[in-house]
Amino acid sequence: MLRSGFKQLPAEKDEGRVMPKEGRPEALSLFVPVAAVLAALFGLIAVAAGSEVTTEVVVPITLLTLMGGVLVLSRLLERNRRYAEARTLGETEERTRRILDRSHEAYVAIGSDGVITAWNAAAETMFGWRRMEAIGRELAELILPDDIREGFHAGIERYPDAGQGRIVGPRNELVAVHRDGARIPVEMSIVALEENGGEVSFHAFIRDITERKLLETQQAEMLEAARESARVDSLTSLQNRRGWDEALARELARTRREQTPLCVALLDLDRFKDFNDTNGHRAGDRLLRRAASAWKLALRQTDLIARYGGEEFAVLLPVCAIDEAMEVVERLREATPEGQTVSAGVAQWNGYEADEALIDRADLALYNAKREGRDRVSAAA
Repeated sequence: MLRSGFKQLPAEKDEGRVMPKEGRPEALSLFVPVAAVLAALFGLIAVAAGSEVTTEVVVPITLLTLMGGVLVLSRLLERNRRYAEARTLGETEERTRRILDRSHEAYVAIGSDGVITAWNAAAETMFGWRRMEAIGRELAELILPDDIREGFHAGIERYPDAGQGRIVGPRNELVAVHRDGARIPVEMSIVALEENGGEVSFHAFIRDITERKLLETQQAEMLEAARESARVDSLTSLQNRRGWDEALARELARTRREQTPLCVALLDLDRFKDFNDTNGHRAGDRLLRRAASAWKLALRQTDLIARYGGEEFAVLLPVCAIDEAMEVVERLREATPEGQTVSAGVAQWNGYEADEALIDRADLALYNAKREGRDRVSAAA
């Protein structure tokens, strides 16, 4: 069997040329026209020797000679054509085999029973099985994991009747198994061909996509990191305004489903502009970082704090009613670093208002805390 899976042409040697077996009867088929030519020649020789032969005899002999010659020539031409076709077919199959063997993609051919009939060099490299070890074994048992073997077998068996199947035609991504048990992400495309006699053979072209999958994973991680960095404040490492908006929308949706209380608080460092002007921007940045760190430590595990803008911070308190929320925010006020103070406003979601309305009520409560003398926590009406 040729390594590419193509049928090897039965052949015999004849003066250095490949001759198909069906060409053997050609010599017998030439007997009749050759015999006719020889008979005609004997007649002509008799005429030339002076025998008395009438016109009625000469004409048929001449015609018989011409017909025999035409038949001989026709037979010779037909035989040469068949020899040429056979040699061309053999050369084409050998050339195709060599191309497949040099392909960077693994090429595997299987019969309708799923048994491997061809296995190129790339398949040897990809899966670790030598050609002679692979041929004659079932493809599914050799390189497919247990969880997809049954589906593969079903697709192969169903294809001759249905004429279509998910495994045939388009490229499918799946995980294959190396001889040593390692999993290999591959892209497989299968072509089905109807052979002589109606049998169907399947030809798979398989590409190792390990590097592509690694690149896709790296790109996904980089994209997620970029998305995450877009939600994080670079100075305090807290969620920024964008991260806050997304978190608030998520928690409100869950609160609606579960019918639980939720509160938000807005905190604003008192007289921060004066502190900045007096101590400089670097000192102001340090105060923001320390306040963010201290407040985050004082919160519950389920709470979230974000830098809302400038010296203003927002706190999300899921599953928390207003009384408990006031206690939590009071702890934040007491944890404010560097002898500074903070004012805060707290609002509980009323069960139907939009997130903007909830924030507006917390902001109004913060304004009241500032107006009442700062360094205090005020609850929204």
